[in-house]
Amino acid sequence: MLRIQGLHVEKRGHLLCHVETLKVESGDRLTITGENGAGKSTLLRVIAGLERTFSGTVQTKLDLNQRVYVHQDPVMFHGSVQQNVEFGLKSRGVSKSCCKEQSLEMLERLKCCHLHSSDATRLSSGERRRVALARAIVINPSLLLLDEPFAELDSTGIDAVLQVLESLPSAILVASPTGSPSLLRSESFRLHSPAKRGK
Repeated sequence: MLRIQGLHVEKRGHLLCHVETLKVESGDRLTITGENGAGKSTLLRVIAGLERTFSGTVQTKLDLNQRVYVHQDPVMFHGSVQQNVEFGLKSRGVSKSCCKEQSLEMLERLKCCHLHSSDATRLSSGERRRVALARAIVINPSLLLLDEPFAELDSTGIDAVLQVLESLPSAILVASPTGSPSLLRSESFRLHSPAKRGK
């Protein structure tokens, strides 16, 4: 599904991320750990196709619309929570009735269906994170890239997110400085701070 070799991301003379080799197969669960500045977010952005300035090899047969990246500070579109979750479905030509059914079901599974008519731009940080996850997961991507998805979530939110992630056939990569809470018996891949490499 994904193979990375000799990845090197540098901006204005500063090394942001370096990965010798990384291989991800269908259905894999991988937690990417490392201290702040190690390049976790940069790695996810490269894989998502959002960061295109790099050297090395990134090989994948997945189209961009099969790779979904959820930012550590997700942005909500103007409109209701339900409209936000329906966005990706509508862009893929899903019927209006199916969009409504699938979006409400996903919100219910993430324990935030009560927010469906709320203004998405006025949510708390934890609510916004769960809605962003619902928006990403509902389109059933082949590769789900999550940047610190458990930050600002309470125990109920974490449990709901974990239950949904456990049910997915997608390959899942989670960036976390300390690791994920019992994420799917995932493998761990540690990045080291580029600034400290060679010390």
